[in-house]
Amino acid sequence: SSASNAADAIMALTFNKTADIDISSGSASTAGNGARGIYAWTNTGDVAIDSGQVTTTGADAHGIMVDADGVLTYGASHVPGGGTGALSIVSDIISATGAGSTGIWVDHAGPISIDSGEITVGNGAGLYVYGQGAVNVSADKVTAGGTGVVVYGRAGAVHVTTGSVSAVVLNIELPPK
Repeated sequence: SSASNAADAIMALTFNKTADIDISSGSASTAGNGARGIYAWTNTGDVAIDSGQVTTTGADAHGIMVDADGVLTYGASHVPGGGTGALSIVSDIISATGAGSTGIWVDHAGPISIDSGEITVGNGAGLYVYGQGAVNVSADKVTAGGTGVVVYGRAGAVHVTTGSVSAVVLNIELPPK
C-alpha cells in the first residue's frame, strides 16, 4: 500500500460485535499512514490473536490494536470502551517504526493477557494498555524511541513482567476504596 493510505493488513470485526474473534497470522505488514497490522473489535466476544511477525511503517500505524472504535486516548484516565470478553495476544516480533506508532495498543474491559516477544517502535510506545479487569503483560524485549510500556488498570489486578526495555512508564490506576 502507498504511504498515504490507511489499509489494515488484517481487520476482524464481528457482526453486531458479539461473536468471538480468533486470528492466527504468520506475517502481516502494511505501509500506510494510520494502518494497523492486526486490528480486532468485538463488544462481548473473546479475542485471541497469535501472530508471528507484524510490520507497519506508516505514521500512526499500529502493530496490533484491540479496542471498540479505533480511536486512541493517550494519557487520559478513562473506562475502557473495548469488549468484555477475554483478550489474549501472543506475538513474536512487532515492528512499528512510523512516527506516533504503537507496537501493541489495547483498550479493553475484559481480562487481558499479552505475551510478547520483541517490539520495536520509533517515537511511539511499545505497549499501551488500558484495562478494566485483570491485566497480565509479559514482554521479552521492547525498544522504543518514546515510551516502552504503559499499563492502566482500573479494577482488576495488574501484572507486568519485562525483559529488556529501553524505557518503562508504569501507571496503575485503581478505583478509590
